[in-house]
Amino acid sequence: MKLVDRLDRMVHPINGLHELDSLIGSFLGPRTKESCVFAPRTDIVEHATGFTLNIEMAGVETSDVAVQVVDDRLVVSGEKKSIQVDETSTIHRRERVVGKFERSFEFPTQVDFEKIEAASSNGVLTIDVPKAEKVVPRKIEIAVK
Repeated sequence: MKLVDRLDRMVHPINGLHELDSLIGSFLGPRTKESCVFAPRTDIVEHATGFTLNIEMAGVETSDVAVQVVDDRLVVSGEKKSIQVDETSTIHRRERVVGKFERSFEFPTQVDFEKIEAASSNGVLTIDVPKAEKVVPRKIEIAVK
């Protein structure tokens, strides 16, 4: 991959973290630390009644993830741990990103933080965040008199 292409990909802050680490490693040599900071990729979809966040969590145990509300923000944090090998084994290459992460999300409309639901399936954490009832559109029936 050309250096210019790699630099272009670094413009996006989430995609660029791993790419930047790789680029620095190609100039300075391999990293000595096992872990680095990363941000799991996230899709956010808004629908009439709320928001759905789909966060990539492949290789992360649900027990190592926390979903909480802090100061009107949804905060998802956790840790992706590296594989452990015994002393008779040799690791020849480590390319998977590991380490602690924290993502913070604010919403453009008021949401009901009391009704947030989270579930994990096939390496994806899905968080449903309903909009506050007063911002959800509701149809008013017109009575005929």
